[in-house]
Amino acid sequence: MARTASRKVLESLRPDGGHLVKPERLQVVLEAIRDSEERGIAKAGLSRKLGGVTVRTVDRAIHLLEEQGARFGKAREGRPALIHFTLVKAPDWDSRITPHARMALEVALMALEGTATELWFDQVEGLRKLADSHLSTRDRDLFHALQAQVCVRGGADDQQALDTKMLTQVLLALGHPEGPRELELTYKAASTSRTSTRTVVPFTLTHDVFSGGAFLLAWDPAKQEPRHFRLARIEESKALTRRVLIPDKGLPPCPASRSAKKRAAPCC
Repeated sequence: MARTASRKVLESLRPDGGHLVKPERLQVVLEAIRDSEERGIAKAGLSRKLGGVTVRTVDRAIHLLEEQGARFGKAREGRPALIHFTLVKAPDWDSRITPHARMALEVALMALEGTATELWFDQVEGLRKLADSHLSTRDRDLFHALQAQVCVRGGADDQQALDTKMLTQVLLALGHPEGPRELELTYKAASTSRTSTRTVVPFTLTHDVFSGGAFLLAWDPAKQEPRHFRLARIEESKALTRRVLIPDKGLPPCPASRSAKKRAAPCC
């Protein structure tokens, strides 16, 4: 039953022309209107994109797209005045992303590449490949033009490769559906390089672009204070079953700056 339900959900997110217009033609009409940008495209142009179909078929395609959540701008231009369609909102099943959203992802990748956490970069790199497959031809050209004009400078030199098994346990304790669970850490101190075992309650993960690296902000029940742990210094971790409530005033909001973070909690 679960497989049947999930299949129905997937099918509902695809273009559906019913018996009136083939789904492929709906996709062609959508891409043609999208690529026309602000100038728009008339029904005659859409007809040519579809291989010379009748205007009635174009009307059906536009109507079906609107039923599926699309909104089009309709402006009369030229002599005689013809309706030109522009894309205001894509239908619910559309999976294209904008070049500006893709550029934001690229800037994030550039920043991560220079701020010392390889694991984050590797994970977002997977999103890059997925995003590239959801760019239209026109938007891909625009993205490449934007990409040539954007760079990220500076950052930390100490690239950190994180242990995925360790991080998995941290995330299990942090993301428990009923609230954070205790987390047992084997941690190497920065000053002495000695390791010690601690039990903490994880609160959030942060990334410091100044010092370069990812940190775990956690509540230390033994010391009754918040602490920062650099993920690269956590040698082992184990998510425990016990849930511990953090005092209301125990942890500050996620800091927006390095100075705020230093005031919020000491780093071990």
